[in-house]
Amino acid sequence: MRVLVTGSSGLVGVPLCDALRTSGHRVDEFDLRPPPGRAPSEPFEAQDIRDSGAVESAITGVDGVVHLAAVARCGAAEAEPELARSVNVGGTRTLLSALQSNERTPWLLFASSREVYGDVRAVPVPETSPLQPKAVYGRTKADAEAEIQRSRDAVPRSVSILRFTNLYGSPWDYPDRVIPAFLRRAKSGAPLEVRGPDQVLDFLDVRDAVRAVVRAVTLLASSVDDLGTTNVASGRACTLRALADQVVELTGSPSPIHEVAPAAWTPSIFVADIARARRTLGWEPTIPLPRGLADLSAAFDTLRPVP
Repeated sequence: MRVLVTGSSGLVGVPLCDALRTSGHRVDEFDLRPPPGRAPSEPFEAQDIRDSGAVESAITGVDGVVHLAAVARCGAAEAEPELARSVNVGGTRTLLSALQSNERTPWLLFASSREVYGDVRAVPVPETSPLQPKAVYGRTKADAEAEIQRSRDAVPRSVSILRFTNLYGSPWDYPDRVIPAFLRRAKSGAPLEVRGPDQVLDFLDVRDAVRAVVRAVTLLASSVDDLGTTNVASGRACTLRALADQVVELTGSPSPIHEVAPAAWTPSIFVADIARARRTLGWEPTIPLPRGLADLSAAFDTLRPVP
């Protein structure tokens, strides 16, 4: 297949492009920035998901699109809500408009987020739970999902929406994300600031997330009419305090742990129900959190992440 991956230089995009190429597919990258570690001499064309001309050109001849491009951090979306909406909703609308005019009717896989659920009453959270996003990022993802559904109603196509939990696993990831931040600070002996120690999250290694995407792509390419909406998560709970304790123990760090209040827009608990992923995708997570943390810690020791 020929697959367009938007957001190809991100946490999921980089290993996904590698996995798709390993499977024999042609991959077209689409991002504003080059992949981390790419030599300056290697060609790269910056492309904006909001640029209709660039998007229309990029989808020409493709069999499908994996749409990852987004302002993908809650803090960044809160700081610049108009930018987040422009990219996450407006960019998705631009892509859908281009797809609707494409004669090939490419399939579409959209990366959504557990943030669309907001504060939940009980866990684990199934895909049928109401969408009550609390943060700007979650609202933009919920709105983008609605745009996709309206587009599919107008022009039927094979679609999959994957709602990712908190992903981790690359030393090139944004340093302010919780797991990279904890590991960096622990390795330097700096204090770990735990914003909401009792907050319960569901962490998934990006390698497992990529396997889920590849499986969904394979099914979409097999003329599956629609995969619907699927949680992609570990299905296991971990408090932020427990995460900080694990990181300190793993690294043998003397770092003190400081507990502070969480941000107002942060949901207090999330653990996903992943029964549908098992049933529909034939997928389940394989990398437990302790192993994922150890692998990422080792990667920090051997690679030089982007500052």
